[in-house]
Amino acid sequence: MMVYGEADYYFRTPEEALQILRRINPEVQDQYLPPFVIVDDMEKPIGLVEKGDALIYFDFRADRAIEIAQAFTYWDFPYFDRGDYKPSDVYFAGMTEYNSDTHVPEHRLVQPASVIGTLNKFLEARGVSQLAVSETVKFGHVTYYFNGCSYEKAKGEEFIEIDSDTEPFETRPWMKSAEITDVVIKNLSSFKFIRLNYPGGDMVGHTANMEATIFAMEAIDLSLKRLATEIDKIGGVLVIVADHGNAEELLDADGNLKTSHTLNQVPCIIYDNTDNRDRYKKADVMNPGLSNLAATIAVLAGYGDYPSAWGESLIELV
Repeated sequence: MMVYGEADYYFRTPEEALQILRRINPEVQDQYLPPFVIVDDMEKPIGLVEKGDALIYFDFRADRAIEIAQAFTYWDFPYFDRGDYKPSDVYFAGMTEYNSDTHVPEHRLVQPASVIGTLNKFLEARGVSQLAVSETVKFGHVTYYFNGCSYEKAKGEEFIEIDSDTEPFETRPWMKSAEITDVVIKNLSSFKFIRLNYPGGDMVGHTANMEATIFAMEAIDLSLKRLATEIDKIGGVLVIVADHGNAEELLDADGNLKTSHTLNQVPCIIYDNTDNRDRYKKADVMNPGLSNLAATIAVLAGYGDYPSAWGESLIELV
């Protein structure tokens, strides 16, 4: 589409494209729009990527950025036929490095921050086995991002990915909540630290479909109940948290559908029915957030010697 101007639809303007495609399918969301190309009065594609061009890619979404960067820069590219295109035809630059393991793309405007002292490496040094579980749409968040923008596993760390459905989220709002829970329960006795991500609140929340979002959250609630029951049996602790709001606010002040993330505070719930629950209390932390989570997990696991760079733990021993 970008190099040869080949697509399913051709339009004169982006506005025309959106109006017609949404008329064809009123339920279509932006990320599910079929490929289209803008053409001039002579039906000639406008703005094709041509030999000698320079591209500055500024999408902040790393998974999409990696795919586009690979298509334009990899010499060994097996995913689809690029025709006569060669990576030497253009100069491709990204805003930053999108994959710290493969260093994609080679050219970038801003050097990436180096993340050291991650939780998985901290636990590795203490012999803690680890497991990360989610479905495809959030697998990178619970692996690559969680580990400081690296797919490199620590010793004793494993990843399990469950394939996401390809249908629109509101048509299967339960997503893979049950399957994720099945995998975690099966592995509870094999790993000391398991992290998982239920995508429903975010992915279905983005549709602003009230009925589907309620369904998604009920599926997660049911899964958490199943987890909590099994965790009690082995004497474990469950930490429930989110990285931002979404599903709790699907309408704005004027009653319009709200598909974006929210700025509301999110809870951090520590579910602990072990004897240890009386040995710690909530700490007085100003402006608590995700940056306090690693320290909190370290303390819950019995390791108070966590790096000072992690910030404060949300709990303190009594």
